[in-house]
Amino acid sequence: MRYFQACFLAIALLANAAAMAAESARRPNLIVLMTDDQRFDSSQAYGAPPMPTPAQDRLGREGAVFRNSFCTTALCAPSRATLLTGQYSSTHGVLNHAKTSDLRADAPFMPELLRQAGYQVVFAGKSHLPSALRNRTWDYITGYIGQGDYHNPMLFEGVSDPPVRCQGYVDDIMTDRVLGWMDRRDAGKPFALFLWLKAPHAPREAPARHANLFTTLDLPLPTTWSDDPLQTWDKPAAFLESDNRIADQQALAEMRRSYWRCLVQVDENIGRLLDRLDRDGLADNSLVMHTSDNGFLLGEFNRFDKRVMHEPSIRIPLLMRWPARIPAGTVVQQMVANVDFAPTLIEAAGLPPDQRMQGHSMLPILTGRQDNWRDELFYEFYDKTGAHKVPYTRGVRTARWKLIEYPETTPVQRELYDLAGDPQERNNRITDPELDDTRRDLMRRLQRLVTTGGARVLAPWRD
Repeated sequence: MRYFQACFLAIALLANAAAMAAESARRPNLIVLMTDDQRFDSSQAYGAPPMPTPAQDRLGREGAVFRNSFCTTALCAPSRATLLTGQYSSTHGVLNHAKTSDLRADAPFMPELLRQAGYQVVFAGKSHLPSALRNRTWDYITGYIGQGDYHNPMLFEGVSDPPVRCQGYVDDIMTDRVLGWMDRRDAGKPFALFLWLKAPHAPREAPARHANLFTTLDLPLPTTWSDDPLQTWDKPAAFLESDNRIADQQALAEMRRSYWRCLVQVDENIGRLLDRLDRDGLADNSLVMHTSDNGFLLGEFNRFDKRVMHEPSIRIPLLMRWPARIPAGTVVQQMVANVDFAPTLIEAAGLPPDQRMQGHSMLPILTGRQDNWRDELFYEFYDKTGAHKVPYTRGVRTARWKLIEYPETTPVQRELYDLAGDPQERNNRITDPELDDTRRDLMRRLQRLVTTGGARVLAPWRD
């Protein structure tokens, strides 16, 4: 009798193990590719950059292109923390690049939730958080502290070994290490892989193989460029007095050449990873997401950098491919934000929603299961003493309207744009009496978002 009981128990255990293995095999691999300061129009999937982008184009062609994707804080560390937590900056606690600005202990950390569910979790590249994410549990981690260097960087592997000088180009090395990890991964378990590249962040140094690209590139000036030093585009002093003005057309040309030069290798390294998924037979059941931490101004209003709430700064690329679930050629028009990325990955992994997250899974709008999606986006920025001296900023954006305010100015300075008639935000209509009702509606929306989103602690509401 005991013999038969032992046999039945063994069979049951084997069946359970087989069922678990089958369930694990059905769960998708999750791959998040992130760049630094990549504009939304910097691939052929979105715009007309001066170079081919076959890997990004492939993601868009074989998956989904999100036409209206945004960051909720246009700054490296806060934005990256938002992707990892599904929370706004004022909630997860990463406000700026200060060494003391790190994730709150009670913030949900999406990679750890995935690991607890049986995923292998891997991080490679730039986090820009004070801990460099080495205070978390990973199956493999490699990267650098702070901004790092493009050439011959100081890199670490693991959570405790000190960084060492490595020969080569940083994004190439990070991709090499990810591909090396794939050689030794546990093929019986799904993986969540975060490859976060450095380019095209300043100082925008391309690898040697691309150092001579675009040396004579001559792009048309942005339509909001002006050689008139008194041109203000109706912007308030809070915007105009920030330290992010481009000196002249020559400085702009040099910046744009180095910017596009850096992005060539980004597409190359994305392509290397996509080729590896093909080779290993993983492409069909892998969700690949490509995005950036924020956008970037390249001469609009004679400015560079991000931080501000204007469109080139807050719009980000978002391409998502998952052949098993997302029809090829999908185009998403709804407004999504990086606060939605973690909830999306959580649902894709088959996990229940984490109620601490403030975003929403995008899978329903990708698969036609949800028509009722958000009609407004909240933006906040808290790094007034950092580079470029952009003041505290917050605002609300709808499909048509955008209200920007600088809450610490007296009286409070604001901007209001009709994005349908003025997509380049040339005409600030904050004082237009014809828009009194619109302005009041946006103010009510913003007040609600501020007082329910935690931002009131940092910059109290003022009429």
